[in-house]
Formats: sequence, structure tokens, C-alpha cells
Amino acid sequence: MPTHNHCFRSTFSTDEDGLCGLPGTNESGMKSGTFAVIGVTDDADADLPFMQLPACEYSGTATDNLPKGTISYMNSASCPSGWQALADYARRTIVAVDSTQTIPGIAGDQADATLEYSAVHAHSMSGSVTVNDTQFILVSGSTCSTKYAKAGNYDFTCNAEVGGNGDGIGEDMLRIPAASYGLCKKLSAPSSKALPPSNMIVFFEATACPVGWTEVVTMTNRFLIGLPDDGKPGIAYGGKHLDDLETRSHEHGASSDTINFPAQNVTAWNGKTGVKLGASGNYAKFSGGTTLSSATPAYVQLLGCRKN
Repeated sequence: MPTHNHCFRSTFSTDEDGLCGLPGTNESGMKSGTFAVIGVTDDADADLPFMQLPACEYSGTATDNLPKGTISYMNSASCPSGWQALADYARRTIVAVDSTQTIPGIAGDQADATLEYSAVHAHSMSGSVTVNDTQFILVSGSTCSTKYAKAGNYDFTCNAEVGGNGDGIGEDMLRIPAASYGLCKKLSAPSSKALPPSNMIVFFEATACPVGWTEVVTMTNRFLIGLPDDGKPGIAYGGKHLDDLETRSHEHGASSDTINFPAQNVTAWNGKTGVKLGASGNYAKFSGGTTLSSATPAYVQLLGCRKN
């Protein structure tokens, strides 16, 4: 299953307090300011369901014997005579569904012409960083000249960022191998009494298959892919089957780089009953997770039928 991740960056600013003491190097606290939380999410797949089937191209010369209303892929720049291009389904893949679901049904945003089925998306995330404390036996006050960060929890938020270089979670795409073919619908009745090949699978904008064809329930609500070398046809894998018109969502775990809080020195006594301020040093990285986001390829729901 293809996996992907996202870079993220956010900032938070500490509250501050002053110490009325002499500048020096005897003790150090944390300098107040704005700090970055930077990292990369964990890898994740989109939990999409698939089924693999042989992809065959007819190279004979027999006349057209498919039923009226047949929808099929064509390896050509235009549809043959008696067939119509389905422009509304361009840059969408087909998901076969059973007759109880929406037919035809459109789900997902139409893929960009340059990206095929690489679903571009982003997530949002929020978290908290804890600033540890250290204490000084001195007087604190907002009018004191030396400023220190206050200890405590500081929240941050990473909003979805589609393009750009600012704070946020960067966009990424789920790179699904894909091939583009023309999608055509037959407008006329069969021109030959010869029967189509047994086990041939085609699609219809209907709730029942024509006579001599059977609904293929085993592949319903899954993305169909061509059978790989030495693969077994009809194998289903990936996530659970899609619901009617579902766009499947996923999320990522996330962790940041180690956060360094710079020191601010002062001549003072360290003590357990004094002024409580932030402690400087390298802090453990943030750990958490993102919100849900969809990377489902755009698709159209049609009835899948197999020739008896």
C-alpha cells in the first residue's frame, strides 16, 4: 500500500516575568520569546480498498456484440462509432457498487489533469509543549529589566497548508499508480449475434445487469487495479470496502524535533521556595497526532457486470 507523510511547523510564544537581580552567570533560567515546533508526521496509508483483476485489450476484428448501455475503457483517443465519451467521468476511476447504492454516483474532487490519481491533501494538528521550571530566591516583577519565560504548558496549532512556506502542515499526495484510458458508453444495440467473452467485466448506469450478465458482488466498493505478474485474480486487499459515496479519511501520528530553549543568566540563589520561572535546555520532542483528512481518488459508482 502506498504510504506518505507531511512536514509541519508551528510556533508558540512564552509568557514572561522579570527578576529584580544583577545580570550575571551564577544561575540560568529560560529566556522568553517565540519558539518553533518542527517535525515530520509518521508514515501512513489512506486505508483504501482494492481488488486486482486481469486487464485485457481485445485485438480481434469481430463486430461489436456488447449490450446497449455498456460502459468500458478504450485504449484510444476517441470512442468508436456507436459509443459516446463520458466527459462527466473524466479523471475519475470506476468503483463497482451493488444495486442498492447510488448509480451513477460521484464521489471525491476530480483529479487535476497533471496529477492523475495522486490525491493532494493536508491535515491540521494541535498540541502542547511543557516548559519545566526552575526557581530563584529573588523578587519577581513586570518592571524588572531581565525577562524570563514562565514555566507551564504552551499550546500550538498547525493548520492545513496547501501550498506556501509558512507555518502549518505541508500538503502531500498519495501516489497511487494509475493509467488513463478513454471511458465510453455504447448507445446502440449489439451489431452481432456473437456473444462477448465469458467472464468479461463491464459497467452500466443501471440497477440491474442485462440478460446473460451477472452482478459482480465480490468487487463492489473497491478500486480495481490490473493484475500484476503472477498475481491471483479476484484478490481483495487494503482497507474495508467503501460505503456509498464515501471519501475515506486517514490520520498520522506526529512528533517534533527536539526543542531548545536558550538560557538567560542572572546572579542569584537557586531555591525551592523562590520565584518559579522556565528552565533552559533541550526539551523532549512533542508527540501527538493530526486531524483526519481524505486522500480518496475521485471516482464514479457504476454497476459492475460479468458475462455468464
